[in-house]
Order: sequence, then structure tokens, then C-alpha cells
Amino acid sequence: GRSDALDKAVKDMTDVGYTVVIAAGDHDDNACFYSPYDPSAITVGALRDDENGFNPKTSSSNYGECIDIWAPGEDITGASNQGEYESVSKSGTSVAAAFVAGVASLYFESVNTDLHDAPTFSAIVKEKVINQAERDNLGDIGYGSANLMAQTTASRCSSNSNCGPGVKCLDGVCISK
Repeated sequence: GRSDALDKAVKDMTDVGYTVVIAAGDHDDNACFYSPYDPSAITVGALRDDENGFNPKTSSSNYGECIDIWAPGEDITGASNQGEYESVSKSGTSVAAAFVAGVASLYFESVNTDLHDAPTFSAIVKEKVINQAERDNLGDIGYGSANLMAQTTASRCSSNSNCGPGVKCLDGVCISK
């Protein structure tokens, strides 16, 4: 459900310059019905692998217009606390949110903090994550969901039509006009 206190905490954090990445939740429901949420944060849905390359949402991931971006979120292998060389496989939007938090951290050093006040800094990092996302290549992600997958490596545009509104393609990268 919703919690005004959790939503306010997210807003307060972005207002002082923190980039907040939120797991959308795992209820197979509209993410807008759950906290924490604030439009200033980056809300992440979880994708599963598909042999045809049209990665749909995981069966439990929330969806809808409150999702900003999607990332891998099923059967992700990582380190375990059970031993020095042990691993564990996890699934869900919290795993996907960890991917996007890493993506956001890549953009921190490219934003000159001397030129921006705190809330603007958070918004610029979010904008960079969204603008660099791979567009329109996902499968069933639920009604109203943004068709954007977190991307960090490849140039993803060859023309302005590959970029979103208010964004242009420059040297293979979508940037704000």
C-alpha cells in the first residue's frame, strides 16, 4: 500500500541532492499503488530473459506509469554471505533496482556539482539514466509502463527518431537538446 511518510522521505532525499532508486515492488500490480514513490526518484521494474530478445517483466514485478525504467531481475547470480566462494541466485525488483543504482552511479562524475543545486543534481542524474536507456525493445511489461531498459555500454541511437522527446542523437548518444 501507500505510505505518506515513506513517500515524503524519498522526496526529502531528492530535495537535498540524493539520487534515489526505488524497487517498484513485486505484487504484479500497478506500481503507483505502492510506496515508496515520488516522481523525483527512479522507480525500477524487473525483467526476465526471453530467448527471442523481447524481455518481458517478471511474473511478480509491478508495472504502470510510475515505472521509469526496467532492468534484469530474474535469476541474477551474486555473492553470498554463506562462504568466501559461495553464490546465490535472486529475483525481483530489488535486484533490478540494484542494477539501476549502479547505472546512476556511473553518471555522478559527469555531473559538475559546482554548477547545480542539490535537487537539480538528482534530476540530472535521473535524466541521464532515462536518456541513455534502450527504447522500445521490451515484451509484455504491463499497461502504461515505460518501454525503457537500463543501458550503460553501447551507442543506442543512429538518428533523432531513436531518442525520446526533447532529446537528440549526437555521436550515437541521446542527449538533451
